[in-house]
Amino acid sequence: MIDAWEVFQKMPSRSVISWTTLIAGHARCGECEMVFQLFEEMVDDGVRPNDTTFLILLSVCSHVGLVDKGSMYFNEMEREYGIKPSLKHYNCMLDLLSRAGQLNEAMIMVENLPLSPNLVTWKTILSACKKWGNVGIAKKTFEWALKMNEKHSSIFMLMSNIYTDANMWEDLKKVKELQAHLGLGENIEKSWIEEGNLVHRFVEGDLMYNRDDKIWLKVNQLPYNVKQRQPLNTESLPMDSLNNEDTHLSHCEEIAITFGLHNFSDKMPLRVVKNLWLHEKCHAFMARTSEVEHRTIICRDSFKFHVFRDGKCSCGAQ
Repeated sequence: MIDAWEVFQKMPSRSVISWTTLIAGHARCGECEMVFQLFEEMVDDGVRPNDTTFLILLSVCSHVGLVDKGSMYFNEMEREYGIKPSLKHYNCMLDLLSRAGQLNEAMIMVENLPLSPNLVTWKTILSACKKWGNVGIAKKTFEWALKMNEKHSSIFMLMSNIYTDANMWEDLKKVKELQAHLGLGENIEKSWIEEGNLVHRFVEGDLMYNRDDKIWLKVNQLPYNVKQRQPLNTESLPMDSLNNEDTHLSHCEEIAITFGLHNFSDKMPLRVVKNLWLHEKCHAFMARTSEVEHRTIICRDSFKFHVFRDGKCSCGAQ
């Protein structure tokens, strides 16, 4: 971002693209206050925001839980700037409402959408249902998605996880059977960690990466020292549920971090890339690890960068 600022400040004139690109960069780094500040400066400079600018603002509001501010930006789009919201903007608003626990409001918005919902719409609602444990709305959303022929492995994975959390094993079995009948595979979590010119890959559920048995000893110790997680009693779970991400003792990014702690220099920041969204428990794991181990951890998930130092993340999430 330092280099980006240097280029930006040298520009003789700045268009909406220049401003929006800089705003997007700070959004990727989780620096929400800078995002809002730059937006105000852009408007004061006489530059009108475009649909992408508002998409970034809504996304940032969603990830830090600013419902009122996000609603203000959403209403301001068309009222002040004549920008008609696209489905992406509506999905951001759904994410904003559902993350904040306002699932009923989110469902009302879905029911009144002027556009046809898509896969992101259903995943947004289902992800929030998993977070808040709302099986009722989850079932309604899942059935609605199937009726609209939105058959994707991620929908089934989320619904399976919701049923697992609620100990609804018969319903879980039905979802798994339907998924198998439709021939839908599952999204596999993958993480990579850099070691100089080498990149090590870790896959969900794969315990074959075994350069040193001490890594796995540390993997099993860290949940107690860092996450303070209680040991999982898998005896009470049916075998099919053991593929659920929350029943794994360690996610692939946790193993990647542990591998780095064991093998890399104490002064070296740990740089991890994940192909999916960073799970809340793993976010807490990295924050606590950065504090306990006195290490900087940089994680790039499917949405943005997270920089962990001294128990805090640059994205502002707790």
